[in-house]
Amino acid sequence: MRAAVALACALACILVGEGCGREVTACDIRTADCQDATFYAVLAVRNEPWDAWAVPPPMRVISQDEFRDELLASVGPSGPSPWDPVLQLLGMLPAGGSLASSSIDEQVQNIAAYYALETRDITIIDHGTTDDLIDTTQTLAHELVHAVQDRYGSLAVQDKNTSDDEMFARHAVSEGEATLYSRLVRLQIEGRGFTEFNWEGYYDGMLDTVLTMVIESPSRLQAALQYLIYPLGGKLVTDAYTGGGTPAVAALFASPPNSALAVMQGYGHEPHLAAMNCEPPIPAGYDALGMASLGVPGMIALLTTSYGGLIDAWSLAAAWRGDALYVAQSSDGAQTAVAWRLRLESAAAADALAGAASLPPGLATHVFGNEVLLIGATDPAILTTWDVQGCQ
Repeated sequence: MRAAVALACALACILVGEGCGREVTACDIRTADCQDATFYAVLAVRNEPWDAWAVPPPMRVISQDEFRDELLASVGPSGPSPWDPVLQLLGMLPAGGSLASSSIDEQVQNIAAYYALETRDITIIDHGTTDDLIDTTQTLAHELVHAVQDRYGSLAVQDKNTSDDEMFARHAVSEGEATLYSRLVRLQIEGRGFTEFNWEGYYDGMLDTVLTMVIESPSRLQAALQYLIYPLGGKLVTDAYTGGGTPAVAALFASPPNSALAVMQGYGHEPHLAAMNCEPPIPAGYDALGMASLGVPGMIALLTTSYGGLIDAWSLAAAWRGDALYVAQSSDGAQTAVAWRLRLESAAAADALAGAASLPPGLATHVFGNEVLLIGATDPAILTTWDVQGCQ
C-alpha cells in the first residue's frame, strides 16, 4: 500500500508536474500518516536521490510495560554479569547493583523509539501522552535515519575485533548523523533553516545534560557510553556538514574516527595513539577473564564520581591518551580483580588523576610517569601482595 502511494506521487510528478513534497508537521508518531510524512522528511534533509519505491520501514507501537517485558525476556535468567563486580570496584555501579537491571530501568524511562537491526523495524514506545509531539516527531526522525543508514550499509555494528573505544567512535558517527538530520526535520517543522539555529549552544547544552545524567545514573559507565555519543557525535557530524554538506558526512562513514578522543577533539582531528602493550601481572591464584579499552567515556564515568565537578572532570578526561582494563577471576570464580592502566598526555595529568579526591574506596593507585595504574579486588588482601611493577 505504501509503495502504491509512492508510485502515485511519482506519476503526479511526471505527468502533470505536480510537486511531491510533503508538509512536515509535529504529529502523533503512533499513526501511519505521521510515520510516512516523517520518513519522507528524513529523505529530503539527507538529500537522498528520489526513489518512487522508497517506503518507510515496518513500525509497531508497544506500551512501556510491554517494552520492559521484552527487555527482561531478552536478558533471560543468565545470572549476574561478570562485569558487575568490576564496575562496583571502579565505583561505576552501586554495591550489589546489576548492570542488566540498571540498563532495563534506564531504557524504559528514557527511550521513546528504537530501530532494531535484527528485524529492520522501528518500535515506538507509547508513554501515554501526546503533549510533546514535536519532540517525539524528532525522535522518530532520528530512528528513521538509522533505518536509512542500514539500507545503505553505513549503520555502525558491533565487531568483536574492535575495542569498546573504537566502537564508541563509530557509533558516534551513526548517532551524530541521526542527531543532525532529525534536528533538521524539527527545524523544518519550526520554519527555520540550518543557519538560523545555534548549533554550538545546542550541543553544549546537550553535553551538560548528558554529564548530569552520567552522575545520576546507577550505572555510570553504561550511561557514559550510551549518552555521550549524542552531543559528541552530533557536533562532529554537524561540523562536517557545515564544511562540506552531505558528501562530507558520508566521508566520515568511509573513514571514521579511531577513538572517543578523536570524536571529542572534533572534526578534522585524529590523534596518534600508541598501543598499550604492557599487561600487568595477574595475581597468584587468578585467571585472566578479559580485557577492554573504555576510552574517554570510561574516564568520565570514573571522574564524575571523584573529581572536582563536571568541568574539571571533562578537562582531565580530555588528557586521555590510551587505556587498557584487565580483569581476572579467582580459580573458583568467587573473587574478581581488576587492573586499569590509563595513559595521560603528561605526568602532571597522571598526578592529577592519581590524586583525585574520593576515588572509589579499595582502589590502589600507582603512577609511572604519564601512566596511572588503578588496581582493585573483591578480596582486598591481595592488593598488598599483587606485584604490578612490571609495567613501569
